[in-house]
Amino acid sequence: MLYKKTPLHEAALYNRSNAVQWLLSKGADLESRDDDGWTPLIVAAANGHTQVVTMLLEKGADVTASDNAGKTALDYAYGDTATILRVHSGNVFISLLN
Repeated sequence: MLYKKTPLHEAALYNRSNAVQWLLSKGADLESRDDDGWTPLIVAAANGHTQVVTMLLEKGADVTASDNAGKTALDYAYGDTATILRVHSGNVFISLLN
């Protein structure tokens, strides 16, 4: 492990969904943390990897987990990845136009 990154961190970083699926099937720790306190979910979200984010959430990754700076995956996410995290966390705001 480099800098306390697990194979799941690396698979999430490089958007290797097949590797993520395999690692999860072997019991990889969803909440493992690197030196910065990043979980695999934070890594995937920060890099915009929507499929990996979805896979991790479906396996029960903690959407509220924060890193050493107190930031969550949603703080780093953008685009569709941010939307997926908001929907999963129930943090969805709907505005109705009259």
